[in-house]
Amino acid sequence: MTGYERIHWLYERLKRKAFPSRPQFLACFEVSASTFKRDLAFLRDRLGAPIDYDPSRQGYFLTDTDFELPSFWFNRSHLLILAGICRQLELFALSPCISELRARLMAMLAPDDGQPLVDIFSFETVGCATCDNANFDTLTEAMLYGRLVDIVYRSGQNGEITSREVEPYRLHNYMGAWYLIGFCRERQAPRSFQLGRILELQVMEEKIGARRFAVQEYIAGPFGIFKGVELTTVVLDFSPAMARIVKSEFWHQDQSMESLPNGGLRLSLPVADLTEIRMKVLQYGSQVEVIVPEELRAQVAAEALAVAGMYGRKK
Repeated sequence: MTGYERIHWLYERLKRKAFPSRPQFLACFEVSASTFKRDLAFLRDRLGAPIDYDPSRQGYFLTDTDFELPSFWFNRSHLLILAGICRQLELFALSPCISELRARLMAMLAPDDGQPLVDIFSFETVGCATCDNANFDTLTEAMLYGRLVDIVYRSGQNGEITSREVEPYRLHNYMGAWYLIGFCRERQAPRSFQLGRILELQVMEEKIGARRFAVQEYIAGPFGIFKGVELTTVVLDFSPAMARIVKSEFWHQDQSMESLPNGGLRLSLPVADLTEIRMKVLQYGSQVEVIVPEELRAQVAAEALAVAGMYGRKK
């Protein structure tokens, strides 16, 4: 039996007012009294079930008969998916809260015979950007309680260090890096701040009001992490060999794809800043050509010449 099955047994009997007892539990599962104590504490303290003991019935009961646990707690597939999500989050932030949740989920699902539970989900991400785990947890708390934060931030473009008051709305993981998305009072505009570049962080007493912009719309805006108001349509032509790969990829929700006569692929998408799309294009080398805008064509051509010149020099 697993912890999942034991807790399900307890909860089911509590709901139908069967007054489950420790002797019944031990007889059913052939486990120790300490296991019963841990499972009962998990159900009461971690899952919030209002449980009390009735001496006259020599069993336990729910003090609030309307209490319900979310159904996913009793679906093994859902719990495994949740544990998998925790594992993915652990790749980017070693938060004790995430690690503790995943450990408890795995313990619930593990069999009593001591055999390790086989993970059925795994993730691998290359080039993750590390962040201060204390900042991750602190920002989570700030958002839960709707508090203003004051940050000292180092720009990734020029290294400039500034102090900002930010209304924090969301922690967003993009391409292996965590970003704080919020309203910057200095710029009076939505901004994204990479957690790895936050040098100092302080949660203020001030409560923030209603959100000043729609976070999901902001994230779903132009391609990449760099957002803006003025959009440019970028058009890229991929070679026939690369077209078969790119055709199955998702770059942006507003992308459009068109097959070319030579078997290649034309990809169009909205961009507000050319920095990230330029780096993306350079990954494909000679297998892609920038059609528009001309500014991006010039930037990619200049970088290609610089690379060719670097490798053309004799050592």
